Amino acid sequence: MSYVGSVQVIPDLAHEGHTGFMISDLDYCLQNANWLVQAKPDMILIYAGEMEFFEGTPPEEIIDSLRGLLTSIYQKLPESTEVIVAQSYPAREDIHVYWDQNLPLINDFVAGYNALIPGVAEEFRAAGKHVSYVDLQNTIQSPDEYNESGGVPNLVASERIAEVWFEKIMEILGQ
Repeated sequence: MSYVGSVQVIPDLAHEGHTGFMISDLDYCLQNANWLVQAKPDMILIYAGEMEFFEGTPPEEIIDSLRGLLTSIYQKLPESTEVIVAQSYPAREDIHVYWDQNLPLINDFVAGYNALIPGVAEEFRAAGKHVSYVDLQNTIQSPDEYNESGGVPNLVASERIAEVWFEKIMEILGQ
C-alpha cells in the first residue's frame, strides 16, 4: 500500500492534507494543480470543514462546498475511486466562532454539518460513485483530550480517530 499526494514524507508515504485550507481551497487546487491526475489514488480520505466552522459558515454552505469538492474529484477520477468523508469531531464545548464569546459556539456548526454528510454520501452513491463516511463525533471523550486551543485532539483521541478510519478502510478493502 502506498500513500500518495504532493506532500512527500518518505517514499510511499505522502499525503494531500493541507492545514488551514477551506474546502473551497482544496477544490480550487484539485481543479488547477493536477494533484489527482498525478497521484491516481484508489481511495481518498476527506476530513474538511473545520476552518469553515471557526469562521461561522452555515452548515448548508459548507456541505455545498463538500458537494463541489466531490464533484471535482469524480470529474478527474473513475467512479470506482473510493472516497470516505469524515463527520467532524466536536471542538471543546466552550469554543466560539473566531474564539469570540459573543459569537455562536463552534459545535453548533459542527452538528449541523455532520447531520448533512450522510445525505451527501447517499446522493453520490445513488449516482454510482463510491462515497461513504465515518463518524468521528464521539471519538473525543473528555475535555482533557484536546490541545490548549480546544480544537485539536491529543494523541489519545487521535489514536481513537485513526482506529475509526482504519476500520472503515478495512471494511471497504474487504468488499
